[in-house]
Amino acid sequence: MRINSPQFIWVSTSTSCRILFGVTLVLILLLNIPFVHAESVVLIPPFENLSKYKAISSYRTNTGTHSEPSRSYTIDRYSEIPRNIIEDIIINKGGKVVERQRIDSIVLEGDFVTMSGLVESSKALKLGKMLGANTIIQGSIVEIRTKETAFSGYGIHRKTRHLIASLRLRAIDIESGRVVYSKTMDGQVVTTRDNFSSTEYCDEVYDAIKAALEPLSDDSNFLKIIK
Repeated sequence: MRINSPQFIWVSTSTSCRILFGVTLVLILLLNIPFVHAESVVLIPPFENLSKYKAISSYRTNTGTHSEPSRSYTIDRYSEIPRNIIEDIIINKGGKVVERQRIDSIVLEGDFVTMSGLVESSKALKLGKMLGANTIIQGSIVEIRTKETAFSGYGIHRKTRHLIASLRLRAIDIESGRVVYSKTMDGQVVTTRDNFSSTEYCDEVYDAIKAALEPLSDDSNFLKIIK
């Protein structure tokens, strides 16, 4: 039987058009699907404390080995305070942080020597990759200073003391090594004492550091990197 050439050409062309239309429709649908980002996991090493205020303490952690069941670490408690506060902010905002036990375990097995060594970007980035984090938040307590004023008059003798904590913070994308967030912030607490009353803080340094970091919970640029 002889094939009718014009009819065969018409059917082939029609089929090609339908295929092309289908591919185009699929592409249009795909382009309208929002891109899903991988969930952010944040690593927060202890901050570097450059101030004159120190609060040194020691703790022990299990190594899981028979030869050395546990190992002692010496840390500056003020270096840990920003870490604790930022972790709480991230978790309360629905983000994820690397668990402390996992960090301790890798530190013990690796060549990081001490937790304080993680202030070095190269070591912190290496640890972040090992722990599956994609963002690392590093920082330093730049300065803790005090300022005092006095007032005397009308039978009142008052002294006012301002304790100010200055912190520097930056977030680094672990994959690219690029700084994606950077900020310097101050927090302060005020105590007064006169011949009638006084205000006191249990730990002024802690409260000043907390006051500096609390605005992060409402910082839209910071929140973008932890989600």
